[in-house]
Amino acid sequence: MEKLTSEHLVPYLDKKLQGIDSYTNRKCNLVGLNLNSHEPLIIQMKPEYPTSKRKLVEFKPILHPLSDLTKEVEINGKKLIPIIELVKMALNSSNGGKIICDKVILNSHYNVSNFIQFDFIAKKSVLKDKEDIVVDEDKEYSDDDYYQYEYVGNFIFTYHFTQLNTHFTLYEKHSNCLPINNQFKIFQTLLKWHFDAFGLIEKNLAIDINTLK
Repeated sequence: MEKLTSEHLVPYLDKKLQGIDSYTNRKCNLVGLNLNSHEPLIIQMKPEYPTSKRKLVEFKPILHPLSDLTKEVEINGKKLIPIIELVKMALNSSNGGKIICDKVILNSHYNVSNFIQFDFIAKKSVLKDKEDIVVDEDKEYSDDDYYQYEYVGNFIFTYHFTQLNTHFTLYEKHSNCLPINNQFKIFQTLLKWHFDAFGLIEKNLAIDINTLK
């Protein structure tokens, strides 16, 4: 039976991770780790409360499952589809920033065990010609009134993880693999948004945030 380890939690330390404290059965914030203690976790119920120490078995992190990557979720008060934002980050860093996109359309995705793949189309916005912009003083305008989207390409984005390692790949469909120059930034974003980067939920070592709603 696998156990939650400090190695699982260290990457989330500065990401305002919350969890359930089994000692009180209450939600708490993970604020620190003392690896030299038999109670290494430092938790806090609320910012104004004093901190407490807990054993690793007394804490379960609250995380988004990877299946939430394709759903609209609210993060820091903003609604977004996480995989769309991650794909933009990967594409716009590839080939020295030569591949620019600001619109991503997800075609399909599937995941098997510790591997998840996304098939998508990328587009970039281009300002319309002046004669194509209709001016109406009574109309509220949006970006679509001024911009049109041009096809950039059909790409595959994958996320592969083992117990403590992760790797992203990107390639144009039916073509070569493309370099991702900001792997670390993408992974840190995944952690900052409190996604289950190490498959802890299916091992019953973390709590699916959707079960708390």
